[in-house]
Amino acid sequence: MIKVIDEARAKHWNDLACLAEKIVKWWRKYYFEGPHLPEAYILDDPDFESIDYILGQSLLDHLKAEFPDCRDMTHWRELVATKLKSDVVVSMRLVAFRRTFIGTCEICQSWEDAVTSGSVYSNLSDISSVAASKIRTQDAIDSLLKLKDYKELEESSLATYEKHFAIFAREFPILPIDQDILMEFLKRFNGKSGRTRLNWHSNLNMLYKHASEKFHVPNPLTGLPRPNIKHRPVKVTTLAEARVLNATPTTLRERVILDMLLGHGWRQIELRRITAEDVRNIRDGIIWIWGKERDEYTPILPETEQVLRELAEGLKPEDRVIRGQKGALGYDGLRKIIMKLYNRAGLKDFKGHDLRRTFATMVMTASQNELLAMRLLRDKVPGQSDRYLAITPAMLRNDLVKYSPLRLINDISPANLARECEKEAGEMMVETGESRTPRPEEAVQDILQA
Repeated sequence: MIKVIDEARAKHWNDLACLAEKIVKWWRKYYFEGPHLPEAYILDDPDFESIDYILGQSLLDHLKAEFPDCRDMTHWRELVATKLKSDVVVSMRLVAFRRTFIGTCEICQSWEDAVTSGSVYSNLSDISSVAASKIRTQDAIDSLLKLKDYKELEESSLATYEKHFAIFAREFPILPIDQDILMEFLKRFNGKSGRTRLNWHSNLNMLYKHASEKFHVPNPLTGLPRPNIKHRPVKVTTLAEARVLNATPTTLRERVILDMLLGHGWRQIELRRITAEDVRNIRDGIIWIWGKERDEYTPILPETEQVLRELAEGLKPEDRVIRGQKGALGYDGLRKIIMKLYNRAGLKDFKGHDLRRTFATMVMTASQNELLAMRLLRDKVPGQSDRYLAITPAMLRNDLVKYSPLRLINDISPANLARECEKEAGEMMVETGESRTPRPEEAVQDILQA
């Protein structure tokens, strides 16, 4: 066991020495041999990505013990950004680091304690946990967001992640690795459905998985079961309510919002992302959509295309089409407009996402094809059909024209609508147990019923 510890300590010393020599090389390159470049240029060096956080912090701990001007530093990158006066100081720091190695490094001291206490080598996994507990939460978050940005995630999605994780970083400046601490943090999200707690659990698990790969931090969420979701009944409007709602828009912007959410089943974030360039590039009833799951082409109704083009007139190509007084419309602004439309229609206890549910329900009921409804939603489709069936946007456009709630609403006469309302009211009464064969026109209404 002692031999294994000595080998690990020797490797740690070699890694620290290599890191120190690399820092000396950076100092000479950027401050002595080459032009005096700004500090940001040094920190953009790609070699920084290959440096282990724990290793850099160990080097900083050694220099803190030897040099007063290093004691206020919190991150090892501050060493690289330090503007030294001469090459002699660099050499002195490196020599001092080597001279004070034993006894000043927490990792090395843990190895010494392991030897004297006679603990088994497997317990040395706790050593990395002790060092990992010094990882700054913001460093782990920044690294994760940098990876997300490399994957070309939408700026709005990056901003959402950043805002979400900022709450966690404020409460835990140092990344916690105790599962009990995280469970106490998650318990505060005690909504009725449990969805908020599940979202936090998933996002933190993503953060810790990245931190485990990047900074060798143990993942305390491993083995912690995902919170259960209490599913509620799907809330959708009836066809009669949808028709009343469809008559409420008074402006071009409101018309577009309702058309895209109710008539196409788009998500609100997708609606807010539409740019003037996307509208001007519509061809053959197909528009490019910046979706949640993926970016792709999707069908659009001709009447909606027309009002979109009117709304995009005079805007720059990169401008968002759905705008407020000060620019692109945010989540709260869009939510307020949707609730205003609901209030005009006299509909209570509905949310914006219920329009997407209404679209899916109406399409499925009218077409008797659940798979088609899921495809028009651009949501995850069960099975492997996407790998074998060539379903083009043009094919989906024909189905959208047939089954969009906007078309179903307009295809019903006022007389049939009145009968439908009577039928909906009758369905709420107690059944007598009697039954009869429905008339043909009633069968058609059953198919169109939301």
